[in-house]
Amino acid sequence: MSNNSSQAVSPVAPVAPVAPVAQQAMPQQAMQQQAMQQQAMLQQAMQQHGVPNSNALDLPFNKYSNYEKLKRAGIDDNNSYQGAKNLNDTQIEAMIELKTAGICDFYSYHGSKDLNDTRIEAMIELKTACIRDMDSYFGARDLINAAQIKTMIDLKRADIDDSNSYYGAKNLDAAQIDTMLELKRAGIGDNESFMGAKNLNVAQIKTMIELKTACICDFYSYLGASGFDAAQIDTMLELKRAGSRDSTSYKAGSDLNATQIEAML
Repeated sequence: MSNNSSQAVSPVAPVAPVAPVAQQAMPQQAMQQQAMQQQAMLQQAMQQHGVPNSNALDLPFNKYSNYEKLKRAGIDDNNSYQGAKNLNDTQIEAMIELKTAGICDFYSYHGSKDLNDTRIEAMIELKTACIRDMDSYFGARDLINAAQIKTMIDLKRADIDDSNSYYGAKNLDAAQIDTMLELKRAGIGDNESFMGAKNLNVAQIKTMIELKTACICDFYSYLGASGFDAAQIDTMLELKRAGSRDSTSYKAGSDLNATQIEAML
């Protein structure tokens, strides 16, 4: 977004903007010739792409050519305008490269604007691994090295969803990554696999898998493993085997004494 605060403004009356010197000094004939060239470019663009973003008409002559270049690459009006307005020529080429890699217009723009060459390559690598555009962008932006990028791809290939692949690669060490994969192989959902790997110790991980094996849902398997002692876990399993719902089994293990539990069975 442009910043016009550099123009001096009186608190009483605004100071009229001063036209650029080059424009003031331009002969009338040259100004007319430039206007005709711009009009011809606009007509050509309208024939090829339809009516452009109206804001594009305000772009300087050299930036309008970048707008056209982005439009020819298949980028929509708004992102072509934002790219032409805010990016340099190198970033324009990067935006087209990201678009060509199958990344949507919005993240092609933000990737080229926010990332350096190495991170743009990482973004394309993540996209090639079938990670969605948003998580490819954040992975390339936030993961600090190639090892984390590889981990994110490995988690994706293990059928963990894109967001949890990102959070796993960003927040877990190698041992925790192995635990996350172990929980995933036990049939536990991606969110709970990440939370379990992040927050539970080895004994609690074993308990979480035991609860899941007893057909207790992922959420209550995690809650039980994270907060219950051995006696409470036994109560939860006993009530589950007796046909109680997962929430009831968990609540009983949390709140009831042995006599109350006996009455439920």
